[in-house]
Amino acid sequence: MLAFILCTPSFGGEKTQLIFTDIVDQLPSSIVAQRVLRTAYQRMGIGITFLLVPNLRTKTLLENHEVDGMSYRFSDAPIQNLVKLSVPITSEDFCVYTVDKKFVVNGYQSLRPYSIGYLNGARIFDDNLKEMRTETAPSEESLLRKLSAGRTDLVIESRASLCTAKKLGLNNVVMLEPSLESVQGYHWLSPVHQNLIPKLEQILKEMARDGTIKKIQRQVWDDYNADCANVK
Repeated sequence: MLAFILCTPSFGGEKTQLIFTDIVDQLPSSIVAQRVLRTAYQRMGIGITFLLVPNLRTKTLLENHEVDGMSYRFSDAPIQNLVKLSVPITSEDFCVYTVDKKFVVNGYQSLRPYSIGYLNGARIFDDNLKEMRTETAPSEESLLRKLSAGRTDLVIESRASLCTAKKLGLNNVVMLEPSLESVQGYHWLSPVHQNLIPKLEQILKEMARDGTIKKIQRQVWDDYNADCANVK
């Protein structure tokens, strides 16, 4: 499938089908980003495809120029051969999950006494958890199962991960309030497509201004909350 997409014809020197990586665990923030980008690129007459891969696989695909960028990411740390667009397209509440630890979440330093689990390749956590006891895992499910089994004290994940824990039957996992951090996600594009950026940013600004992005966010979260409410 990847080879087929990479061979799509070009129009006016620009590919008519672009490929962006996205995370394997399709949380609401990912779905929001995908819907926003589909709408924006559609207005430009360009189709897009999302390749769902682990964070560490994304790096290889980018280095080999096999994809055209990333759907979104929360870290602002520069990535070689990628350009960050200026308009946020999604957002996330990162929350702390535990089984038996009770404390007030107050920034990353409040986590220092504990062992902390998070996803492989999540740069935002790599940067904020330096010199703390950490353990990474390849998926949201793996993180939550290790937490439930007592192999880590805490896990940092999306607010939506509470529903995942319920679906997995991990009823001993609880989410602490308030959230650890609220962040915005931005689209990252290969410099090969630098000519698209001015028009794309203009469209995204219009979508933010006319409420299209907020409407997409609201619909995705309404669907998520309805689905989660049905989990026994």
